[in-house]
Amino acid sequence: VPPPSASSASPPAAGSSLAASPKARKLALDLGVPLHLLSGTGDGGRIVSKDVLGFDVSSVPSSLASAAEADAASSQVPPARGYVTDLAALSVQSKREVPHYYLTVDVCVSSALSLRSSLNSGLSEDAAGVGLYDVLIMAAGRAMKHVPSVNGSWLDDGSGVRMYDRCDVNVVVGSPGAASVALVRDAGAAGLGAISEQTAAAAPTGEVGTFTMTNLGAFGVKAGSPVIVQPQAAAMCVGAVERRVVPADAGAEGGELYKYEDYVTVTLSCDHRVVDGAVGAEWLQAFKAGVERPESMLV
Repeated sequence: VPPPSASSASPPAAGSSLAASPKARKLALDLGVPLHLLSGTGDGGRIVSKDVLGFDVSSVPSSLASAAEADAASSQVPPARGYVTDLAALSVQSKREVPHYYLTVDVCVSSALSLRSSLNSGLSEDAAGVGLYDVLIMAAGRAMKHVPSVNGSWLDDGSGVRMYDRCDVNVVVGSPGAASVALVRDAGAAGLGAISEQTAAAAPTGEVGTFTMTNLGAFGVKAGSPVIVQPQAAAMCVGAVERRVVPADAGAEGGELYKYEDYVTVTLSCDHRVVDGAVGAEWLQAFKAGVERPESMLV
């Protein structure tokens, strides 16, 4: 059946009203950097890629603390926007009604980063290019085709599971207090270029997809356990990219015993009514295989 239909309209995406280059917007989504916390150094205060790459997470707590102190000094409670209260209510309902469990795996992204560098070679600031997050979204969509039972939802009347014929991925953009959810359509069939175009233009549509992904890497978070957004049956959190020392392949050139590789830790939250442990593990294997061999998804 088709994915869930549109819900109430969402507010503008965090940072969507800010002047930022396409390349900066793609990097911000890729790294999980909130654009509204950046000061642009480009023409007219435009945020450019070097501003995103130079983001210092240590500046976030102090800015948030200042805002909290200002609220305390005014003795006023800032009104919650509609989508914030809706999300809060949905989160409480989901944690109460959905039997969550969590699976975590480390995924090597060295090949995905190499592919990104190759595809983006020579691009200007005004070209968004392909991001690591695009590869991860594509791998999630392809994994849904390999393990379609994850791409479903529990029926309210308890009569069974509704399966969806395509995977639409909700992508969380922004940061706490200013986050919103965009949609990448048909990630299971879309090419990397089409996914890149959608994430580059990421803006909230008010539509609920069949799967949700969020990225906390910019804040140095290694792993997170996301709350499932009903009626979805699964959600994923992507942690920070880490460079690790790992054993070299047998017969490696120069006889090196160790080598450097880049890894991310991903956690899959599952609704046990729809996705049991074996199925969730199988889905993660398919996802991991796609990310670690991204060229296999391009044919």
